[in-house]
Amino acid sequence: SKNLATGEWHHVAVVYDASARTAELFVMGVREEVHGFHLAWPVRLTTVSVGEQREDCAGAEVAMERRFPEDQLKQVRVYNRALSKAEIAEVIRETRVTPLAPLEDLPLVGMGTAGMPSLVKAGVAAGLRAGLRHLDCSPAYGTERVVGAALQEAIAEGVVRREDVWITSGLWSTCWREVELSVAASLEDLQTDYIDLYLIQCNHSFKAPKGSVAGRVDPTRPFRLDDNGNPVPRPVPLLEVWRALERIQHKGLVRHIGVSNFGETSMRTLLKHAVTPLYCNQIERHPYLTNRSLVNFCKDRGIQVVASAPLGAPHKKDVYGVCDELPLTSHPTVVATAQAHNTTAARVILAWNLASSVAVIPTADDPALVEDVASPMPALSLLELAALDGLECGLRTTG
Repeated sequence: SKNLATGEWHHVAVVYDASARTAELFVMGVREEVHGFHLAWPVRLTTVSVGEQREDCAGAEVAMERRFPEDQLKQVRVYNRALSKAEIAEVIRETRVTPLAPLEDLPLVGMGTAGMPSLVKAGVAAGLRAGLRHLDCSPAYGTERVVGAALQEAIAEGVVRREDVWITSGLWSTCWREVELSVAASLEDLQTDYIDLYLIQCNHSFKAPKGSVAGRVDPTRPFRLDDNGNPVPRPVPLLEVWRALERIQHKGLVRHIGVSNFGETSMRTLLKHAVTPLYCNQIERHPYLTNRSLVNFCKDRGIQVVASAPLGAPHKKDVYGVCDELPLTSHPTVVATAQAHNTTAARVILAWNLASSVAVIPTADDPALVEDVASPMPALSLLELAALDGLECGLRTTG
């Protein structure tokens, strides 16, 4: 809920009556924060009906926007008195966090498609059969053709329909002046008439290698390099690129537009001038690199966060030399949490992101990982989430 007088946001406890389709709302006083949750004793606000929107609840803006599925309803304890420290500790121990619904129909769990093409195709096919419906693609991965082939085979076999699958692709840094050509190339390779989400993949523009086909990307030569081996800049105004994305969206070639690897400064520029709102920011995020400030910045503005490299890219070293840690899946805290839930380390790490309603797209080129991703995720406690938060060390594994 948002206090309209002060502009402050507070978490609201909801006691839902399924038969009456009403909910008792309790504002949670700000006393202690664990994994972004404010914990204290509740103060009753009001009762609202599902579908009703209220702006008269003691200065708070409250809305019940959808009916909750019965299998998602949890037993809720309501207190009309201040809780003792021991009782608060019990609440923290017993609370399990499940993700909020994502914006519109973007599935929170998906598959990244970077890797060896043959493995990616097999992984995508297996993931679609297992129920995954979110494919994160990029022309820079060099796998969009095999992803398109795997999707068409799944459609032909009756596994999915095109409209059931969310496809993300993006504009590579050498194609900022060839937006329509780049989109057309991805549509051709993915064998689809539209892309669900199209991203500007980096907030810098570079020259393409000499001899490149306009709008196409060669993963073996992603940039033109200078004599020192550095990418050669190609000045193109960011707003000019965003306007081009807005035009292709207007044509129906893409449903939503967003960004990837953008910080607050670049996003503020777009937010100030964009006609079409930013749908998403895709960033590296895992317990070694929580990106808490940027995630909160996006959430406060209604921008969906998608975590690339959500497992910390265990086979890569820290590209910036910030720290030298164990692979995240081998960290004792992660392993102990996995054992406590009788699950895998990968699912624990993914569940950590999902608890913040951050979408995850681990790579599809590992059959064992695809099985992990398609399996139910554990519901982690606030204490477990806080322990995973504590692994933050600034480890960045993608450039």
